[in-house]
Amino acid sequence: MKHRLLVVGVLLASASCSNPPGWDALPLGTSADFRAILFTDADHGFIAGGGYNITGGLIGRTADGGKTWRFTSNLTDRQRMSVQALHVFDSGRIIAAAGSGEILQTMDGGDLWAVEVRHGRVDSLSSLFFLDNRRGWAAGHGDVLRTDDGGDTWTPLTPEGVDVSYRAPIRAVQFQDERRGWAAGMQASLLR
Repeated sequence: MKHRLLVVGVLLASASCSNPPGWDALPLGTSADFRAILFTDADHGFIAGGGYNITGGLIGRTADGGKTWRFTSNLTDRQRMSVQALHVFDSGRIIAAAGSGEILQTMDGGDLWAVEVRHGRVDSLSSLFFLDNRRGWAAGHGDVLRTDDGGDTWTPLTPEGVDVSYRAPIRAVQFQDERRGWAAGMQASLLR
């Protein structure tokens, strides 16, 4: 009983401490809707998104802990395209999944982006997950795609001829190993 009271006392004491830290709004100079943010260390980070007024999506990067951001847009010629997910391998190599179904890759830290070879029926992509530098998955509306070469080429997991248009859009994908994975999405969908 004494242990329980002690824990409650500690919780109450910590809850009544001074005001919790707040959020600082940072002006970015863009009207983009952001979908992904990822920091590789305290100074280097990436933010991604897009919007109706931004052709080809938008990816920003910082090298000073978010004090300043440098943006790259027009990643593709698709209007109203938004970058939905990012995976950073290192300071130069980054993979991005787009709401248009395209997968983009840069090898120079984000100055130049190339659309990667992709097969399968995907209308949009909203999630990326990599087990290591070679094996990864991308998911969205339609099929789940897999790469075994670090994102240079992507193939569908569903055999040819199987209809995937009925599936609710996938918003998150994660794999435990090469064969065991999870996908969660809209309309209370959970797949494994």
